Amino acid sequence: MPRQFTCYSAPMKTALIWTIVLLAAACSKAPPCPTVAPFQSLLNGNRVHNGVDPDIARIFSGHATEKPPAGFKWAPDSRTIAYLETSPGNDDDTRLWVIDAVKRRKRPLFIGESETVAHFVWLDAGTLLVQTKDKVFTLTLDGEIREVLSPATDIEALQASPDGRYLSYRKQANLFVYKIEDEAEMQLTHIEESFMCAGCVSWLYEEEFETEQGYGWSKDSTRLWFREVDERHVQKRTVDLETIGETKHIPYSKAGESNPLVKIGVVDVTDGSHTIHYADAVADDDAYLPDAMWHPVRNTLIITRLDRLQTRFDLLQCDEALVCTPVFSHTDPRWVNYPGLPRFSLDGSGYALNMELGEYAHIHWFDSGTHEHRPLTKGSFQVRQIEAVTNDAVYFAANPNDPLSLGLYKVSISDGTMTAVNKTPGHHEAVYAPDASLHLDTYSNIDASPSVHLYDNSGHSLLRIDETEGRDYRPPKEIVNEFSTIESEHGDTLYIQVTRPDTTVKNKTYPVLVYVYGGPRYQAVMNRYNTTFTAWRNLMAQRGFVVFSLDNRGSAGRGRTFETAAHRNLTATALEDQLTGIKWLKRQSYVAKDRIGILGWSFGGTMTLTALLHTENLFRLGVAIAPVTDWRRYDTAYTERYMQRPIDNSENYLATDLTRRARELTEHLMIVHGTGDDNVLPENSMAMIDAIAREGRQVDIRLYPGQPHSISDRASRVHLFSEITRFIEQYL
Repeated sequence: MPRQFTCYSAPMKTALIWTIVLLAAACSKAPPCPTVAPFQSLLNGNRVHNGVDPDIARIFSGHATEKPPAGFKWAPDSRTIAYLETSPGNDDDTRLWVIDAVKRRKRPLFIGESETVAHFVWLDAGTLLVQTKDKVFTLTLDGEIREVLSPATDIEALQASPDGRYLSYRKQANLFVYKIEDEAEMQLTHIEESFMCAGCVSWLYEEEFETEQGYGWSKDSTRLWFREVDERHVQKRTVDLETIGETKHIPYSKAGESNPLVKIGVVDVTDGSHTIHYADAVADDDAYLPDAMWHPVRNTLIITRLDRLQTRFDLLQCDEALVCTPVFSHTDPRWVNYPGLPRFSLDGSGYALNMELGEYAHIHWFDSGTHEHRPLTKGSFQVRQIEAVTNDAVYFAANPNDPLSLGLYKVSISDGTMTAVNKTPGHHEAVYAPDASLHLDTYSNIDASPSVHLYDNSGHSLLRIDETEGRDYRPPKEIVNEFSTIESEHGDTLYIQVTRPDTTVKNKTYPVLVYVYGGPRYQAVMNRYNTTFTAWRNLMAQRGFVVFSLDNRGSAGRGRTFETAAHRNLTATALEDQLTGIKWLKRQSYVAKDRIGILGWSFGGTMTLTALLHTENLFRLGVAIAPVTDWRRYDTAYTERYMQRPIDNSENYLATDLTRRARELTEHLMIVHGTGDDNVLPENSMAMIDAIAREGRQVDIRLYPGQPHSISDRASRVHLFSEITRFIEQYL
């Protein structure tokens, strides 16, 4: 149940008055939604002043914000797919489904009456290893269940050895293996100190390098590589848990502080003694080791490494003695975008890396023996991600025809011929079968909510997977979504999106809401559907607002020069381009030039505050959700990649400290934060609120107890967007 906190700051020498209003926003206690056409209640005068907005409640309880199935895992024979699907409106009801890709049909395989599936992996082409809250069992495609481990309440990161004889898992910060035949558990590591673990991934690596695995089996099922993480020396921060009054202490390295110490170890599971040997992979304690894997043929270890400032990337090949040597390195004085692990061909003779060795990210093919490489893709476009590799081709996602779309392509390894697999305008995310003969494609565009289809490589849809066919969200007829371009002050092409009422009455003008992100590694302006914002954005246009977005220099998808404009100052160039967008808006006849607001989440929240505090009489209001307010308060890996360390770039750290500009605030401002946010720590908003109060300014505050960075609880989401909408309608 969310709490609304409304705070008004008094002059510095008077007491600060906090007015706290508890609103019951839980869905179960909300009044029934009026039986009117979607998004029409407010248009018909049924405006709610206290409580949730009925249109917002409808958006967040319907298909407009429903996420499609995900987490698909192919069986080794490329014939079957398994995935978990949660029942709409009941997060505790998660079922295991399978898709027969040959017969083109899907069915539920496991529906536990009192058990929900937490995790699963394939043991072989016909058997799954399934983990529920308190047990682990095997499950055949015929539905036969055999219990393997019970109780299993404290088991994490469950895997199975390639030969199916062993289970492996993490328990109480240590790695264990379980020999199924003997029903015997063996402990491999013996860590006893707090804030150390084996086989785990620290939050920093998971968030900033998308590291997924903390350990992995060798192909012959005799050894495990594992990551040993030591965060004892890392500063601990406190965030709230969802249970009111309960907190947790988390290791969190802020810019300039000490990072987790990471080592890569190898342990033999068959020798009885389980002796651990560590790879000679770290040049210094500040290096990052984002990923490791076994070579698919040689059974030797491969490790990726970045220096502290992420200006050098090394691909390390380790010998049997775990002496590791760089076989490929790339440096850039600004930063290197981490390419991930190499993707090997099926026979292991070569591998692909997606690297920015020039202006754009392209696929480079390496010989496994000599490590000599050549480009496979070329052109003025970005390869976004490698999806699959066979012996003949590399399958990938890229934007060769339109920077606002993401299509699926393949390129021949032998001659570099590039072929479209699915280039329908919009956004495609694929999960390929091991042999790449089939793939699942999650597709959306600005006017269509996500759908999931099974495709062959000729682009033919074989089966629709999601259950929303016939109930897909479509935008209201009375609004228009359009993409266009404008030119920056420096001659760069900037992409914009305008969502507005369809019919503009002559001489009538509309208030504008700028929805901004602005940071690296992301595009806000894309031909895709956002399950958090798209329907709400359309609703605001239906209520008479123009919603405007612009991707400034520093954002992703446009090449190296465009993105590295953010080097050493994350927001200066971004703000310059956003203000160019405001100038363009003011030239449009349908825009109310003195009624412009700005809203953003995360980096977008930072940009919202930056815009308000660096301009005068330009914006009427701002909404900053989970903003970074001082880059010294954000994590090392992200911040130092772009800003370097505070000791290297003190001038720009000071220049981007928004709390120092609190006195410049003259607009209506709402700050929102989840108190359980372990990404952008709540102290960012608290420092900003404190600075504003000390300057005698006013700020509206919405705190969501225990909620994470995404404020993902449905009741909290409904309440949040109701509050934002009310705030915008009141002041804009």
